[in-house]
Amino acid sequence: MLIVGLDHSGTTILDLALGVSPQVQGIGEALRMCHPGAAVDSMRRLCEGRADELTCSCGATGAECPMWSRVTPRPFAEVSIETAFPELVATARSLRPGTRFVLDSSPSGWTHLHQLRGFELWVVHLTRDVRSWTHSKRRRRGTGLAAAHWIWFRDSRLIERQVARHADHSIAVGYEELALRPRETLQRICDWAGVAFDARMLTPGGHSGSHVLVGNAASRSGSGAREIRYDGGWMAQGEAPLWQGLLHAACARRNRRLVYSNGIVRRRA
Repeated sequence: MLIVGLDHSGTTILDLALGVSPQVQGIGEALRMCHPGAAVDSMRRLCEGRADELTCSCGATGAECPMWSRVTPRPFAEVSIETAFPELVATARSLRPGTRFVLDSSPSGWTHLHQLRGFELWVVHLTRDVRSWTHSKRRRRGTGLAAAHWIWFRDSRLIERQVARHADHSIAVGYEELALRPRETLQRICDWAGVAFDARMLTPGGHSGSHVLVGNAASRSGSGAREIRYDGGWMAQGEAPLWQGLLHAACARRNRRLVYSNGIVRRRA
């Protein structure tokens, strides 16, 4: 199972939440770690036998983690999605005998779906409201207002097309649905995947069986993994409201379909 979407759209917290289920073994952004062009330093350290320098969401160092301590050192140049990722999936599956899904939460995983033909792909397309995502993008990266909206529109369309083309099973989920109505949203995802909902998914910190080595840094510090919370900072922005309104209008139809089509937020609004 993969959770894909734009960066900073909640893929890591959903990984941790679903990882509460004994049928789901989360491994964070392992797919991105295996991509040689992603410049992910964690895989290089694992390959060089420096796992003790890394910290997993389980609280252990990479050298002590039940998942990442099993990575066999090798020349980093030999790492690829085709060779390393299947090995990581096999390792993750061996951790718990009842594992049905190995869950990867690399936001950019949608760019590698064509390289995973040997797997039955269950894909969660997680999308953050364009107003919230562009606010976060501009705050973190200094991206221009129009450019941020264009990135959201372009990439959300590309993700949707790739998921439709390569996924065997897929579901579209809004980050706002997950953060504002976590119980209903997690229940819907669990029903779709055929796994039992567990109330501890609402507060995954300390309960999740996921091993996130690469992902949101808060998942490894524990500060952001205790509960699912919504960042509503975009609601207080007052810059260029007319221009923002026009840009949002251009994205509104896609935004409604990808973020709110399950009706979870509107039903109780």
